[in-house]
Amino acid sequence: MNLVSDAKNMTQTTILLDNISSCLRAQEPLLQGGGLEDFSKGDFDLNPLARSYFQKGNVREAAVLIAITKTVEPKIILTRRAKSLNNHAGQISFPGGKQDQGETALEAAFREAEEEINLPQKAPIFLGFLDPYYMMSGFRVVPVVSIVEPEDIKMLKPNEGEVDEIFQIPLSVILDKDNFEMDSNLFKGIRRSYYTLDWNAYHIWGATAGMLKNLSDKIGQL
Repeated sequence: MNLVSDAKNMTQTTILLDNISSCLRAQEPLLQGGGLEDFSKGDFDLNPLARSYFQKGNVREAAVLIAITKTVEPKIILTRRAKSLNNHAGQISFPGGKQDQGETALEAAFREAEEEINLPQKAPIFLGFLDPYYMMSGFRVVPVVSIVEPEDIKMLKPNEGEVDEIFQIPLSVILDKDNFEMDSNLFKGIRRSYYTLDWNAYHIWGATAGMLKNLSDKIGQL
């Protein structure tokens, strides 16, 4: 083990994670009346005609946790949803879900992460908010970007009713823009395009890939 090299790499990781916060939103982007936020992302990015599908009064608010490990090689924690679920069964996603009444996106993301992957709500170190992401399913998702320390990573375990698997993808994989591709399928009779990202045996697509692409673009501006 090269302790000097590991210490140097850990210092670089710390600097990178500190810098990431500068390209995120410090304040939660709250749902406003009128049209979509100029800075919002969503399924309409690759499907401009779908923009009119999103009406502020009809969207449901949700939040996800984009947890980055504070390790020599920083990674992002993802899950494979349980095959028994009624919606999005077996798909790759971030820990997260609907916001409860009166709950902030930060509270929802931390609560859902504890419920789904056993990450204590006090464990994530908040970095900032990514742009809200609008899904064709009617959800407006606010991604909460946070750091997770190595000792907290050891505590992770899937909630068998919701999650089949927890895995980590290197941050370097999403920073390589060549890893993102486009695909399409029919949604309510209309062909919809979306981003995909394949890594090892994992096929990441749709909103999850779209949010990873947004994070990649943000970090790429540093």
